[in-house]
Amino acid sequence: MRKLALVIFCALCVIGCSKTPEFYGKEPFVQSAALTVSQALEPTNFHQNIAVKATVKTVCKTEGCWTILTDGKQTMRVVFAQGRFASPMDTEGKTAIVEGQIEPTIVSEVEARINAEQAGLKENMIKSLIGEQRVPIFTAESLRFE
Repeated sequence: MRKLALVIFCALCVIGCSKTPEFYGKEPFVQSAALTVSQALEPTNFHQNIAVKATVKTVCKTEGCWTILTDGKQTMRVVFAQGRFASPMDTEGKTAIVEGQIEPTIVSEVEARINAEQAGLKENMIKSLIGEQRVPIFTAESLRFE
């Protein structure tokens, strides 16, 4: 009887531990409908808490510390608030919903070129980035997948 109880307990632990979390980071908090990447990149949406729903184009292969989202027209770099959480690294092609804020950020030419390459821009576009660049970066407080 004790062995049966132990087997049932272990099975429940495995089932419970293998479930994907509903969200990463903070519990979802934005009450309005999620925007596309193109909508989110409109300057009127900067510095506001918004939700963005898009396809994961690529993810940091080292730690999942950033991701690139796309709506098929534009891409957006997403970093995760103060490194409190990261994206699973096997999410390319999945639909993600991130919540947080877009901030225009000044980055060096080197960083801008690295970001552009990671976003999949063409080589001629990458080479055209000269000097510091102002780029919108989304800092996510919450991440979930559909």
